[in-house]
Amino acid sequence: MVGSDNLYTLLCGARSEERQIRDEVRATLSSVERTAWTDERIDDLADRMDAGFARMDRNFVRVDRDIRDLRSELRFEVGALRLTLVRVGGGIMAGLVGVIAAVLLGS
Repeated sequence: MVGSDNLYTLLCGARSEERQIRDEVRATLSSVERTAWTDERIDDLADRMDAGFARMDRNFVRVDRDIRDLRSELRFEVGALRLTLVRVGGGIMAGLVGVIAAVLLGS
């Protein structure tokens, strides 16, 4: 089971990694605007971008798993709530039937 605090922490971590990747790309692009791109530098950038996307893919898999856990936990809680409502509602109805019967028999 994953709590909402853990999901928030996970999402914040994914956002910070996304910011880090964005900052790295900006820094790379701003520093090479007027320089020549060699094949080696392009390959290096492609490798770093692939690594960043791989990190994001891992984070999305983890977020998907956490959301699935939260959904199953929510299903369980809703089921328990329904059962409680049926029990309480049934008790109230039985009590009302008893009160009505007592009033009708008493008059």
